[in-house]
Amino acid sequence: MIEIVNRSGYPTRRVKAIVRNALADLDVADIFILVRTHRRRHGETRGVYYNGGHVEVSLPPTDVEPSCTWHPYRRKEAPPAFELRGWEEHLAAVVAHEAHHHRQWLAGRPVIEHECDWAAYRAVRRYREQAA
Repeated sequence: MIEIVNRSGYPTRRVKAIVRNALADLDVADIFILVRTHRRRHGETRGVYYNGGHVEVSLPPTDVEPSCTWHPYRRKEAPPAFELRGWEEHLAAVVAHEAHHHRQWLAGRPVIEHECDWAAYRAVRRYREQAA
């Protein structure tokens, strides 16, 4: 079961739709996603995965415009750096990245960051295609 809890200031219906879309090609179940806003006054989005299927995403406050370029871990297999536009793309990228860690954990595989970065890249591309 996918459980999504929104404790951010962003609209719950929109948050849940973006999270489900970000998880679409990851084939993960029994995952808990907590979305919240952090108190810092910058546009950074953060995520963390806890073994067993718990993901926490911290978005910037609703009155702070998130902006950054996603810089994948420095590996030759990594996707190219890409710009994240708006809180929706930040959420999609971080959820996909952290949820891919859950997929690795379920398979008994080691953490391979560039695979997670590719999941983030694909989630943002899918979001953009569906939003167009």
